Amino acid sequence: MKIQRTQITCFTDLTVLVRLSVLFLSGVMVASAQQPAASPIAPRSDFLAWDADSKNFAAKPGELTARFIFYATNTSAETVVVTNLQRSCGCTEATMPAQPWTLAPGANGAINATIDLRGKAGKISKLLTVQSTIGAKGLSLNVEIPPATNLNLNLTPNLNPPLVSPTNTPNIDRTRNQQAAALDRQAVFKGDCAKCHVEPTVGKLGHELYQAGCAICHDAEHRAEMVPNLHTLKHATTAEYWTQWITASKPGSMMPAFAKAHDGPLNEQQIASLVDYLTHTMPKGS
Repeated sequence: MKIQRTQITCFTDLTVLVRLSVLFLSGVMVASAQQPAASPIAPRSDFLAWDADSKNFAAKPGELTARFIFYATNTSAETVVVTNLQRSCGCTEATMPAQPWTLAPGANGAINATIDLRGKAGKISKLLTVQSTIGAKGLSLNVEIPPATNLNLNLTPNLNPPLVSPTNTPNIDRTRNQQAAALDRQAVFKGDCAKCHVEPTVGKLGHELYQAGCAICHDAEHRAEMVPNLHTLKHATTAEYWTQWITASKPGSMMPAFAKAHDGPLNEQQIASLVDYLTHTMPKGS
């Protein structure tokens, strides 16, 4: 009988221990749930002091390149490494003193950036993101491009431009348009610009194609003054209108020709899908 009482006591003690453990763990879980989540550590981008976050460039007539220099100084007691420069557009180039670029405490240096102005007009803005071991820093590059002089860059296409004016003299506007087109409106599909204006359109149709190939210019927040907002056109539009614009555009305008037959990126199926989307989506004007 003594052995049995000992066994009963052991079982009783074990039961109490289990219950206490459960209560303890429950209390820990409740306390943990009541604790606020830890906030993520913010990147220490303040370690680098920049001479400016945004810079402006006023282009001269005929100038094809905008140049910018941003100076950075490591004001911290730690070494900072700039790992990469991310561009918002393929027409922007940027270089730093080294790849990667290591700045010891107190060290400084410059980042050089350029924007290709060919085929652009009005006010444009590009973003350069500096990636580093202490976070990311955005630098804004702003350019104001003067309008071409003595050139009529009309953005409303004339499907059948006359060879002569009503007075039987050569159509001067048509000649000026041809001169403006000589600046190579198709340049937007070449070189680094293809990363933004060609590659995103591959395999896309309809609405997705519009977002990838058209909205990048026509819906842009800092749209060039000569690039129309397609959502607010005042003149009449038809399927034939959109087909002409997309396929071959108009000589002398800033609009490139998107058809492959004109060295553009779109095939016939893509053009047909885009025409259908624009015809049913954009206002038809009056």
